[in-house]
Amino acid sequence: MIGAALALYLIAGSPGLSGKAPLVEIQSVDTLRSQFNQDAGKIRLILFLSPTSPVCLAGTRWLQLDILGQQPTDSLRVYAVWMPMLPGDSRDSWDGGYLSDYRVLHYWDEGRLTGTWFAQEVDGLEGVSWNTYYLFEPHASWESVPSPPQDSGGTIRDRAMILRAHLLYLIWELTGNPT
Repeated sequence: MIGAALALYLIAGSPGLSGKAPLVEIQSVDTLRSQFNQDAGKIRLILFLSPTSPVCLAGTRWLQLDILGQQPTDSLRVYAVWMPMLPGDSRDSWDGGYLSDYRVLHYWDEGRLTGTWFAQEVDGLEGVSWNTYYLFEPHASWESVPSPPQDSGGTIRDRAMILRAHLLYLIWELTGNPT
């Protein structure tokens, strides 16, 4: 019985037996940078999210159903960075059921380090980047700053059709599969 549950977990990409996907603590921007560079050769999508924002959660539902659910390619990696942006946001308020696909890595950034860093170093803005995404092609690298994104913006849900078009193009370019 346990073997069947494990097989279902691996095939379905569910968040696991506890109901929640693992949530990695961000200690510095290097936590995200290291994983990004480790996944070179894949399409990479970085999301900055609030765990209680209805707008952020609508974007994640759309991404799970309309992109991850429809595009089975292993050539895609998603980094969901959850941060306390609204009153009541906390690690405990994060629901690991959102973005339960096996290609999604979840991070908790209590100090908003990565969101602040992206706003300043990538976008040239003050503040914190949140309810936003950054889409990178497979050949992108991240030394002092990441290669320019193929596409970026927010809100995720408002830019859904643009993000979809860029993602499908990158998937087609990488795999040759016009989905």
